[in-house]
Amino acid sequence: MKLIGLGEDIKQAAWDARINLSPEEETALERQLQNILRQAEFLKENEIYNAEPTHYPYTQQNTLREDNPSPSLPLDKVLENAPEANEIYFLVPRIVE
Repeated sequence: MKLIGLGEDIKQAAWDARINLSPEEETALERQLQNILRQAEFLKENEIYNAEPTHYPYTQQNTLREDNPSPSLPLDKVLENAPEANEIYFLVPRIVE
């Protein structure tokens, strides 16, 4: 299946989005679009109606741990290994000027 005419559509979409594309980028996008359309055509041509739908690719179940609340660490223990701290906070270097 040969798809034609995508080049002009790509140029129009780029113009609409105010994007400047190089010729190499246009060619790469055209190839990607052709691949996507080929895949859609494959799905349309082949019977996939009897395929069982899945929403999760793995068959594992109950992989998350249970949420068991427990008491927090004491504040002095938490701040013990901090490079710099005041009485109740971690002190971190300012990164925004």
